[in-house]
Amino acid sequence: MNVKFSVKKLCQKEGIGNFKLTPEEPIDINLDELQKKPGFETKRPIESVLIMKKGDVTWTISKKNSSILIENVKPDTPERALELLNEIFS
Repeated sequence: MNVKFSVKKLCQKEGIGNFKLTPEEPIDINLDELQKKPGFETKRPIESVLIMKKGDVTWTISKKNSSILIENVKPDTPERALELLNEIFS
């Protein structure tokens, strides 16, 4: 994905953090395609939100504003959060 994301650290404890990533320009995220990605547990609590889980990491993706919350990022760095973002879009 060739879109730049702003990364905001929400909280951190003992080297594990939660981050909110927001695209700097509007993007269209296809939640239906992401839900089919192998290797992830997925839930769709409402049509515009997808929750993906792999190991201890959880991604919550909102179609409305294209924001992505990544929980349990270890180590808790913005660079690691971006790596995890790329993992779901690769």
